[in-house]
Amino acid sequence: MIIGVGLFMNLGYEADWGKLVIYQLIAGIGTGMNFEGPLLSLQAAIEVKDIATATTTFGFMRTISTAISVVVGGVMFQNEMRRRSAQLVAVLGPELAGQVSGGEAAANSEFINSLPSAQRLVVRKAMYQSLRAMWIMYLAILGAGIIAGAFIAVHPLSEERKAAVLGLTDARGDEGEDLARSSGHVLLEERPGAGS
Repeated sequence: MIIGVGLFMNLGYEADWGKLVIYQLIAGIGTGMNFEGPLLSLQAAIEVKDIATATTTFGFMRTISTAISVVVGGVMFQNEMRRRSAQLVAVLGPELAGQVSGGEAAANSEFINSLPSAQRLVVRKAMYQSLRAMWIMYLAILGAGIIAGAFIAVHPLSEERKAAVLGLTDARGDEGEDLARSSGHVLLEERPGAGS
C-alpha cells in the first residue's frame, strides 16, 4: 500500500493511463491485504468470548478512520488549491479561478476540460500539486503505521477449537447451554424444575 501511494506522486498532471492503471493495482493490492489480516490478528490475541465485541469495535474504528481520512485529505486538497489561487487568478481571471479554487476544482472537471489548453494546463498543474501534497500526507501516515506495526506482539493462531459458552450461569454455576464440541451445535439442556 505504501508503495502504491508513493507511486501516485509520480503520476504527473498529463494523462498517462498505463501508469494510472498499474499504480492503482499496486495500491489496491496493498489496501486489500489490510482488510482481513489485522482482524485475524486481533481475534488471535483475545479470548473467544470477546470476539464479537472486538470485531464490532474494529469495524467501527475502521469506519471512523476512513471518514477522518476523507475529511482530512479533502481539507488538505482545498487548502493547497487555495494557496495556488493567485497563480490561477493571474491566468484565468478572478471569475474562472473561483470555479477551480478550493474544493470546487474536483467538482468542476467538465469545466476544466472545456478550458483552452494553456489554461487547462495551469489548472491541472495546480490540482496535481495539491493532490501530491495530499499523497505525501498519506505516505507519512502509512510510514507511521509501519513503524507502529513493529511494536505489535506476536500472537499465533490457535490450533485447537475453542467454543464460546453462551447463556447465563445459574445459582449452581452450571452453564445455561451446553456446547457440543464435536459437532459444533448448541444443545439445550433440560434442567430439573425448569419450566414447571
